[in-house]
Amino acid sequence: MLGYEPQEFEVNFDTAVSIIHEDDRDEAIFHMQEVISQNQEYNIKKRLIKKDGEIILVNSKGKLISEEKSGQKKLIGVFQNITEYVQTKEKLKTVKKKNRSLIENLDGIFWEADANTFEFTYVSPQVKRIKGYSSKEWLATKDFWKNHIYPADRQYSIQTCHNETQKIKDHAIDYRFLAKDGKIIWFNDRVKVISRKGKPYKLQGLMVEITKERQISQALKDEINLNQSLIQ
Repeated sequence: MLGYEPQEFEVNFDTAVSIIHEDDRDEAIFHMQEVISQNQEYNIKKRLIKKDGEIILVNSKGKLISEEKSGQKKLIGVFQNITEYVQTKEKLKTVKKKNRSLIENLDGIFWEADANTFEFTYVSPQVKRIKGYSSKEWLATKDFWKNHIYPADRQYSIQTCHNETQKIKDHAIDYRFLAKDGKIIWFNDRVKVISRKGKPYKLQGLMVEITKERQISQALKDEINLNQSLIQ
């Protein structure tokens, strides 16, 4: 792990301390002394310096033991190299942060919910601008989504989403939603079904407002119907 051959690494206190990164050294010594004085086990993270100068992060566990015959006390421990694990974790955190930033700048409302209860676990901040409700208001009420679907569209929307979810099938639904100011807004809700062990586990969706598109579509239908009635 550190690049030393067994014969060139003398096991003693000074050597053990010398390979600890200087910024972590005082804390590591404190924990080692605590183990010796209070006979406690320790479990800490610290940086070690390899023979070639590379710095690695390890999880260090140690405890004090006594030899049966001599009664001599010894401090024993084990190092686990967690450098790659921590680096990967940080990269994932950065990716998630970037993804969240992208989501929160979409022209729509990104959301996540439990696939079995339809209880929402995340609603992006755009909901405030589009529907008038804050994410906090939405998440505070278990059946918020169901209760705010326009009554005439409610049963169809919920049933369709339930049926497609049970089939683990991605789907899209158009329905009307009641905004905070009382306005009725049309949405196209695109839903991705995430499964675990062959069963629906989580839903991710994007609600995009289509009120203007619906109004234009309805106006065209009305015009066609009017023209047909005039011809007849």
